[in-house]
Amino acid sequence: MLVDILNRLVESGISEYFTVIGTHSLYAYEAAAGIMIHDPAALATIDVDLLWDVRKRIKFVSRMDDIGTSFLGLLKKIDKTFERRDGQLYTAVNSKGFEVDVVRRLKTGDDPHPVRLTDAENELFAVEINRGDSFVNCPKFTEIIVSETGKMARMNTVSPNMFVTVKRWLAEQGDRDQLKKRRDLLQADIVEHLIEDYLLGHKESAQ
Repeated sequence: MLVDILNRLVESGISEYFTVIGTHSLYAYEAAAGIMIHDPAALATIDVDLLWDVRKRIKFVSRMDDIGTSFLGLLKKIDKTFERRDGQLYTAVNSKGFEVDVVRRLKTGDDPHPVRLTDAENELFAVEINRGDSFVNCPKFTEIIVSETGKMARMNTVSPNMFVTVKRWLAEQGDRDQLKKRRDLLQADIVEHLIEDYLLGHKESAQ
């Protein structure tokens, strides 16, 4: 599903407005290192977090107008069962339980908030996240990933160094769920190992 979503973003000309963050970033890092992460606890997730660059919202809306669809409508072209989750307006979920969460940096300056991605009915909103500005402003990391069925897609994600920094910060938060804290530290350790042993930091690109 992730590969299909990434390819649809590219085909629709909107990939530049989104950055994959969170657990799915590990697939780009392992692909770049030429290894596989075998710890299922590190990779376990049923959702993908897409960081929307609210700074580019005017160009994004213009592009969506050009292609004549909403973001939720675009997801429905991949899987018609995607619907906005009741009570969680930033999440689209399909019949198999796979979720797409749209997140954004904390409101700053003249950022609109709350904000829908487009004006379409039942469109997704973008939810604020702590450290979102760190992800927006850090160097980006791009790599081709391959699904279990052999499909390929280019993933745009965040700097491995920033991934480690934010994961360790999350693990220090007092209100963070203990299971999530353990996974944060596990993922940080894995990516730090990839940086040190496979020089992933040298593959980062300036924003």
